[in-house]
Amino acid sequence: MRDNPYLNDRWYQIQSLLQKASDDGLKYLTLLNGGGTVAVLSFIASDSNNNSICMWISFIVFFVGLILVGIVNLKRYLLLDKMLESWGNDSNRFRKCEIEYDELIANDNRAAKKGDEIFKLAIVCFILPIIGFIIGIMKIAEICVCS
Repeated sequence: MRDNPYLNDRWYQIQSLLQKASDDGLKYLTLLNGGGTVAVLSFIASDSNNNSICMWISFIVFFVGLILVGIVNLKRYLLLDKMLESWGNDSNRFRKCEIEYDELIANDNRAAKKGDEIFKLAIVCFILPIIGFIIGIMKIAEICVCS
């Protein structure tokens, strides 16, 4: 049986990333939900013409962004959980001399590469609130074409 200090270091690194991803996701969801959605709903409630299509579109855009943020955080959590499990299994196989170090690292790199889809979805999550904000500002400035 062989051992390598990197095996345990990587295990704890992935474990701490998993915990941090979970914590950050909850904080961000709370901030987005409390900020964008409540702000738009408050404006809709205070507007004498609360039938403004612009503000409802803005609300929907923020809400879709909120849902997507939840999906991003769930996917990120599941990816890190899978990476942790995979790293544990591969580390044990390495210790038993069933795989070489290069294969261990290659498997880990392949698992990490699966985060690209999550990154693309996260970009959409950043774009949607910007769109919602612009639509809301257009309504406030009375330049909205969707009134």
